Amino acid sequence: MDKLKQVAQDISKSTGNQLIETEHLELDSLESINQFVKKYLEKKRPLNILINNAAAMACPLKYTKDGFELQFGTNYVGHFALTYGLLPALKEGAKISGKNSRVVSVSSLAHVFSDIHFEDINFKNRAYDSWLSYGQSKTANSLHSVALTKLYSKEGIFSNSVMPGGIFTPGFKKVYENLNENEKIQLKIIDEHGNPNPDIKTPEQGASTTVWAAVAPELEGKGGFYLENCDFAKLKENFQDAYKSYEGYVKHAVDEQTAIKLWNLTLEWIKKS
Repeated sequence: MDKLKQVAQDISKSTGNQLIETEHLELDSLESINQFVKKYLEKKRPLNILINNAAAMACPLKYTKDGFELQFGTNYVGHFALTYGLLPALKEGAKISGKNSRVVSVSSLAHVFSDIHFEDINFKNRAYDSWLSYGQSKTANSLHSVALTKLYSKEGIFSNSVMPGGIFTPGFKKVYENLNENEKIQLKIIDEHGNPNPDIKTPEQGASTTVWAAVAPELEGKGGFYLENCDFAKLKENFQDAYKSYEGYVKHAVDEQTAIKLWNLTLEWIKKS
């Protein structure tokens, strides 16, 4: 919370906007999410833009307070519950503004690592791999946008997912420190000679596609897309093509049937909790 308040102060100072607010929210806890949603809705405040950005990345096998594998539970289930809870405010935002409300889901090229393993999403009966887990959660983030647009576009809510790029954020630096040289090469952080990838972005560059997805006029009324580098990403034939070029997406990330299946299943989970 101290870091959050500092960021809020920096934004207010740089923009002159004194209306920046902060609020406590733990995405690995449905109880915390429900408390946040309740506080927000009690304010009777419409919502125009929701950016689902936070994530756990390539961490050891752990589980959330509600029993979900940590990366899937935090990166996807937490954001799903938050978005679903805020639907009344998003609908009101579209009604009052006359423009569609937008939900931006931050996905990743890592979605190519894994589709959704419905038979064992939480790694209860299969070997855990931190990058497969992360990839599955990022596929889920993209599918969330597909399903949300399909189900709520008629009520003025559209959603797109974005690949922000490889970014040297504080969180990524922690992951980087625990990688061996071969893993750094495989993840295209460095080349085989140890030279850094020139396409790794600064935080400001990494935020650009997210901001574009949230406010660009040309995206009005468009949803269910996978975006990167402030543009529509290109569909790749397979994992190898996407990973080799370090861009694009594969079909399982935008499959509508899978998106609706995952939506319905997740809705059952959060209602039980």
